[in-house]
Amino acid sequence: MKAIKPFVSLLGLVFLSWWPPHPLVAQGSPPALRPAVTLRFDNDILARTDRGYTGGLTLGWDSGTYEDLESHSWVNWLPVAKGQDVSASLSLTLGIKAYQPDSIQFSEPIEGDRPYAGILYMTMGVPVRSPKHQDYFELTLGLVGPASQAQFAQSVLHHLAPSNHVQGWGNQLENEPLIEVTYEHKWKALTFQDSEGYYLQLIPHLGGGLGNLSIYAGAGGQLRLGWNLPTDFGVEMLRPGGFRASSPNGGGGFGFEIVALADRKAVARNLLLDGNTFRESLSVEKEPITSYYLIGQNLNFSRFSFGYEHIYWTRQFKTEPQNQTFSSIGLRYYY
Repeated sequence: MKAIKPFVSLLGLVFLSWWPPHPLVAQGSPPALRPAVTLRFDNDILARTDRGYTGGLTLGWDSGTYEDLESHSWVNWLPVAKGQDVSASLSLTLGIKAYQPDSIQFSEPIEGDRPYAGILYMTMGVPVRSPKHQDYFELTLGLVGPASQAQFAQSVLHHLAPSNHVQGWGNQLENEPLIEVTYEHKWKALTFQDSEGYYLQLIPHLGGGLGNLSIYAGAGGQLRLGWNLPTDFGVEMLRPGGFRASSPNGGGGFGFEIVALADRKAVARNLLLDGNTFRESLSVEKEPITSYYLIGQNLNFSRFSFGYEHIYWTRQFKTEPQNQTFSSIGLRYYY
């Protein structure tokens, strides 16, 4: 029951945020997004740990807003792509992620600890936006196992940063193709702007994923405070895609934001913990309910955006020795 109560409370917050806003709340305008490229680096070395999700690198591209959806008829296949105030864009990402157990000095399998695993993936995402709502559809294709080359990527990283030499990649999950469909709905439940350009926003979200990589449903929200905020729907949670589509800021020039995000997930499957789908492999007993917390900041300078995020994950499997923390750095260029 203790694990369920926070989830119920969070759903209550999400439900209440659907109520009409106070008359003083600004309604905003449709977000206009510019084309952008993004480079994102995740690593637990920045948080002085070396376990669990231990590192990842992502390269992303966003098309910017499609002003005329009639010339992009494929967008209209989506159930929410309707109305004169609706816009959409296309995002593509290519990334690699590495996962390892708590004890990395042993070459033999470790009982009760997560298996070594690496994923190489490509995603296609379509955010469909109105002034106060965003629906995000994402398709992820990839590979888990030695073919992902995560071992090579991790070995390069460990030569660049002080760390113990990792011994157990010979026990990683076997090769398996990955496919996952993800959906997320966000809405601006509260937006307040003063005359000098300072913002306060509350952005709840609901979503889930379905595929052999993971099956989950989750809910949460983020609170952000800043000046000259980007005209988007806030930061994205860490997942194989999770690409943030945004404009540099609301009015050009310099802008900044501080963000706090919380999310609660019910997890039915996690290949990285449950093991390979069709082959025998190492596995651990996962936690059915997990929490994810993020605090971060973003600085916008005309065509550039720099972000730093610190992420805290509760235990993901029963025998995990402790919760996990790691950091993420992102650099974006708008053209």
